[in-house]
Amino acid sequence: MNSQTLKKLAKSMLEDYIEFFEWDDVWERPISSGTSFEWLILAALITESKERGWNYEYPILKHEIKEEIFILRNEIPQHHGAQPGHSSNVSNINLSERFLQSLVPKIIIEKDGIYYSFFREGCPYHKVMCNQDYSERPDIIVIPGKPSVGFPYIDKDRGEVHFSFNFMDGSNIAEGILRITNSPNIPCKKRSPLRGMNIPITGIVECSVNKTAKVANDQLLCYKNLFKVQNKNRLLLITGNDLSHSDWDNHYVDLERKEEEVLEDCIRAAKSTLDSLGIK
Repeated sequence: MNSQTLKKLAKSMLEDYIEFFEWDDVWERPISSGTSFEWLILAALITESKERGWNYEYPILKHEIKEEIFILRNEIPQHHGAQPGHSSNVSNINLSERFLQSLVPKIIIEKDGIYYSFFREGCPYHKVMCNQDYSERPDIIVIPGKPSVGFPYIDKDRGEVHFSFNFMDGSNIAEGILRITNSPNIPCKKRSPLRGMNIPITGIVECSVNKTAKVANDQLLCYKNLFKVQNKNRLLLITGNDLSHSDWDNHYVDLERKEEEVLEDCIRAAKSTLDSLGIK
């Protein structure tokens, strides 16, 4: 099994997921890096959502920016340069586009007026609204709601990115302005609510192909505290190595099996994960 095979499996589940974007070297890296496995699991989650009647979209396609920007982390740039794990040609994307893409979920699903946003390796709305600067980046983080219509957008004249995220609960909207600047700090110029707010977390999924149970346990405990997730069942592991003795809900995708069996494992893990997150 190699990353090219994982790409093939992802495409068999969600063809446009592979076809719409420039993936750089994601599907060329060793499986041991974990990156291709993480993207495969996201594809499985969206595929199973679709089977449950959810519509899905790639909101980045609404913005006139480069196709290869999809693979970048949902992380506010705090020093403009290559993101670790991504090759130098991706680092050539300009700073304003990096700010914009950090605020755009990778995928949004919708059913009956209910929305969920899926982020990869970060959630900038949490970082800005919760007064915390940190380097922890959950592989997949799901929050209720979606960006408000027309947001985020770049104000080129002022060198700013405006954001607004609607949690679809009738009242809570996180909005504000980020300065586009190469700074070690979060460049928040304005936010509302002024004092910030707790960001509701639907779930966090950590993917791994070679982590030990101790490392995985410590990581999810860190996420539980950092993101104030009350329900432990909303933090899950999907792994390519057997961590059945972990302290957390976990699902094993045996990457040594045949392709069709790996695919079955992915879908099985996605079904259980969505059940745990309450996405029916």
